[in-house]
Amino acid sequence: MGQRGFWDEQQRVAKLKEKKPVLQRLSESIPWDSFRPLLDKGYVQERKTNAGRKRIDPLILFKILVLQQLFNLSDEELEFQVNDRRSFEEFVGLGVMNSIPDATTVAFFRERLRKAEVIEEFFEMFEAYLRSQGAPSPRWPDHRCNSCSGSQATQYPRGEQRSQSREAAGALG
Repeated sequence: MGQRGFWDEQQRVAKLKEKKPVLQRLSESIPWDSFRPLLDKGYVQERKTNAGRKRIDPLILFKILVLQQLFNLSDEELEFQVNDRRSFEEFVGLGVMNSIPDATTVAFFRERLRKAEVIEEFFEMFEAYLRSQGAPSPRWPDHRCNSCSGSQATQYPRGEQRSQSREAAGALG
């Protein structure tokens, strides 16, 4: 087999989109902007100056948390998977030219939501959207866990969770 060209990559992407993967179904069926008012409440960031790195869109960080919970990933594994998997990258709304938030950024974001006491509300809203689409609700790990990093807050076997997330998304399409 020879070297792959540009058109080969476009065909590969087209085939993936035809199969309508789980995350693409979630992206299309969840009204993500409806989470913004709650994000604004839980992710208030007062900047004293414009110096430093530009703020990451909190909706991107929330979608990363959704991936973490759906696929039962630690913060470090989550960072790797979002960098490695095109479907994860597209789900959160990033492209190959964007930088991916690191594990520490995700952990700080989750802690901010926890301190603002809105993290449970986020996942309740998310589950309500899944139920409205006829999808079963996933059983989430406990978001109140102080050191929650995916694998540490697991309440069920990994395989069971994965099948539930696929079932949930399968009911959407």
